[in-house]
Formats: sequence, C-alpha cells, structure tokens
Amino acid sequence: MNKTILYGAFGRYNFGDILFPYIIAELLAENNIKADLEYCDILSRDMSMHGGHKVKSIVDFLDYSDLINVIHVGGQTLGCDMKFVIKMFNPDRNDANIPKLKKISQPAYILSKSDFVKPNKFILNSAGGFSMQACQKIKNYDYISLRDYKSYKKFTENSLENSIHCVDSAILTKRFFENVIAERNTTEHIQGIHKSVGSNYIAVQMNANFSNNNRNSIIKCLYRIILESNLPLVLFAAGTAPSHDKFETYYEFSKHLPKNMLHICESENCWDVCNIISNASFVLGTSLHVRILSMQYFKPRATLSLGDKHSGFIIDWDNIKNISIDLQNVPAYISKSLLNHDIDSDMKQLDFLEQDYIYKSTWIHSL
Repeated sequence: MNKTILYGAFGRYNFGDILFPYIIAELLAENNIKADLEYCDILSRDMSMHGGHKVKSIVDFLDYSDLINVIHVGGQTLGCDMKFVIKMFNPDRNDANIPKLKKISQPAYILSKSDFVKPNKFILNSAGGFSMQACQKIKNYDYISLRDYKSYKKFTENSLENSIHCVDSAILTKRFFENVIAERNTTEHIQGIHKSVGSNYIAVQMNANFSNNNRNSIIKCLYRIILESNLPLVLFAAGTAPSHDKFETYYEFSKHLPKNMLHICESENCWDVCNIISNASFVLGTSLHVRILSMQYFKPRATLSLGDKHSGFIIDWDNIKNISIDLQNVPAYISKSLLNHDIDSDMKQLDFLEQDYIYKSTWIHSL
C-alpha cells in the first residue's frame, strides 16, 4: 500500500477547501482503493475545530524513501505565490520549514515529481487558475482536470494536451455527507439560529473586501430583502482566513437592520456552514462553494462579486445562469425566485454533474 498525500489549501479556514480532502478520501473508499493517506498543506495546523483534519506540512514527506502518490485535492491554486501562502499562515519567524518551502518552485500548491525521492502517481483534481509555472510542472502528471473552461483553454493553448474539463469535486459533498450535515441541527450554533429567527430564513455570506467596497449599497439591499420577502436573514462566514469573511463587518451591517429579523452565526465549522445552506429558503453569497452547496440542496441562489471561478462554474455547470445581478436588483430577484424556483431542474443537473465527475475521474483506478 503506497503512501498517498492529499495536498491542498485546507490548513486555514475556508469551508470549501476543507471539504476537498474529505471528498477525495470518500471517493477512494467507495471504489475500494486502499491507501495510506496523509493530509498536507504547506505548514501543519490542527483544523479539527473547523471540522477539518489534523494537517501536516508537505515538507515532512519530500524525503520520503518509498513510492509516494500526490493528489492535489482541488481549488483555485494554480497561480498561488509561495510567499503569499506562507504569509496567510502567519508562521513563527523561526519555523524551520519556511526555508524548505521556499525551495519549492512556484506555484505553492503544485508539486513537481522531482521534489520527491520516489514519485509514483501525481493527480491534479478539478483545480482552477493558471500560470506558466504550473503548466510546466504538471506536464508529467498522470491525470489533470480543470474545473472551469477558461483555465482549461489556457492550459490547452500552452500545449497541455492531457487535461480534461471537469466540475469542482465539491459537487459530491451532499452525496457523501448529507447525514453529517443534517446531524449539525443539534449543535449550539444551528440551534441558536432556530431559536433566534426560526427555520425559514435567507442565508447571506459576503467577502470582507466586497462588503467594505459596497457597504451602503449592501445595507440598503439587506433592508429591502427583509422588507420585500418578510424573511429574516442569517449572516454566516464561509471562511475567516485572510482575505475572506469578517464577522465584524456583519455586526456593522446589523446596526442598520431590524434586530428581530437578523441572526449572525459565528460558527467557524465547515459542517455548520453546509447545514445553514441546506436549511435556507434562499442563499446569497460571494463564495463559489456557497453557490455549489446551494445547488446541491436545490436552493434558489445568487452570487455577487463574480470572479472568473464564479462565472466559470455558473456558465459551465449551473442550470441557473444568473451571471450578474446588481445589488439594487437583488431583493426583487429573491422575491421572484422564492415563488418560481425550479427544483426539478436542480435535481436533474445535480445528478448529471455527480455522474459526470465520477465518470471522468479515471485517476481513482490508477492508484
């Protein structure tokens, strides 16, 4: 049984990234693939309080003397600068792993087979982004899937002919973890939502940068959502790693909104986030994986602050093609969607995407 590294950006709190290694492990188990799994980010962190793994540093395995597989678990990582990634971890200045990490060529989350003593199978699973450095490093990978067409096109234009276009693997979250997510109903944070505003609510998540740049427009938008839908809002964070969400921003919003129609859920656990989405009447957010989870639970949804990864998912894979909705139009869109959402279309698309991802994941049987 070869050692298999699950490698990715799941050593800091962003709920989508934390889900990836769980999904890969379940895929292996479902196919009766026995593997000695290790969960690695660039530095070690205990993510169990966030619903994640006890994560090791990838440098612990660079000198591993036996055959080793590496599975890049997914995410927008194909252009991540190592210095920036290290900074996100806020490491101790004397951490002995830092000089070793700086010897890994860019980008941070793409490893070369030459980084290891006895590399075996190297898998790139439904990743996004682009850099020429990544293009060179993954040319000798055994399997490459890219989660949006723009990334796929850039790589193929640069002579990477052995890649495929495949949906983000987080599309399998409900398939594997529906019971885990439902069981969060008994936790303090989820019960706090139901006691505060009930079980019929609009879930809202917003990135701190987007929130700060649109503060007044967001407050007006949220106020009108409450007024027009007559539903309370549950504000939650999809991640509190640097450049993600901030509860302080939500509390600033709350000063201008009716107290009895608003609940701020301060949970930093990925399974609570999934539960909040699963129970919502409508989901509004800026996170890609908030969108993907909303789709799996057949929720009417809208995504703000669209980057390439968001628009890529919506154009390529979502059956709801609401690419761009201005904040001033969001309340009316929500009211309309609450009345006219096509659940059957969601169900058919989810079934297609699950089967398509599994069909394309031929790497499973190469390990």
